[in-house]
Amino acid sequence: MKQKIVIEVQMKCEKCRSKALMTVATVPGVISVALEGEDRDRVVVTGEKVDATALTQSLRKEVGFASLESVEEVENKIDGDGEGVSSPPKPTPLMANENQQQWMQIYEMVYDPNPPSCTIL
Repeated sequence: MKQKIVIEVQMKCEKCRSKALMTVATVPGVISVALEGEDRDRVVVTGEKVDATALTQSLRKEVGFASLESVEEVENKIDGDGEGVSSPPKPTPLMANENQQQWMQIYEMVYDPNPPSCTIL
């Protein structure tokens, strides 16, 4: 199940905001990250099996004061038919049929039956 986590973080500058986004994006299981709120001080994280408390602690360590606002389960949207929204089918890759012959390099071993007597030259 996907979960939506909202964390309020004290961020006063754009550098702090980008640092918070980078910190959250590196956590395993995170699918999307966004900033919300009037002052863009809330980090909204969507992901699967994300530890909200560990995420809040890492934001406190990297950016500053952070408080966990909410954690809620997000379910798939259901159409009128009762089926879940499915992703569009993947396109089939085009196969190029090139009739070119691949050339192989030929290496020839050279053997000298009478090696030079001086090994320094």
